[in-house]
Amino acid sequence: MARSQACLTRTATDAELRELRRRTAARTIPRRDHDRAALILAVLSGASLAAAARQVGCCENTAVLWCRRFQAHGLAGLVDRPKPGAPPLYGPAARQRVLEVGCTPPDLDRDGTATWSLELLTRRLRRERGLEHIDPTTVRRFFVEAGLSWQADRSLCTSTDPQLVEKARASRTPMPR
Repeated sequence: MARSQACLTRTATDAELRELRRRTAARTIPRRDHDRAALILAVLSGASLAAAARQVGCCENTAVLWCRRFQAHGLAGLVDRPKPGAPPLYGPAARQRVLEVGCTPPDLDRDGTATWSLELLTRRLRRERGLEHIDPTTVRRFFVEAGLSWQADRSLCTSTDPQLVEKARASRTPMPR
């Protein structure tokens, strides 16, 4: 026997309905947000919890959970609650600093290299205040999450010779036959 819809007795405001419809139509939001909005809309439009759960591909218990949270907190109830565990070690400012340092070319005199490797970049970052204990895995993760690479400008041939461009151009000139 299907559960009653008693867990969702409130009516949604016009603003909440607009937002729920926007979430179900959006293509760039996380799937879980889309599914939760679709579930609530289905129940609000009269579908049973079992039918709404089947529609979004979750079990009835999960449907009850999200309906109760929407009942109690509105749209804010559809957001994931914080998970247990240690708080992040590096905040947005530290993350931004890692990306800034990694996206600027190294100073040959100060850093001892013409291009960054992950290890050299990590050593350089450890000289920054607040990043003394950062590890290469964290540096890599920050760059991957930002869609960047610390090696974007890396070349197999790097030189500090100011005339390198002119010499390279001359070396490409075809030899006379």
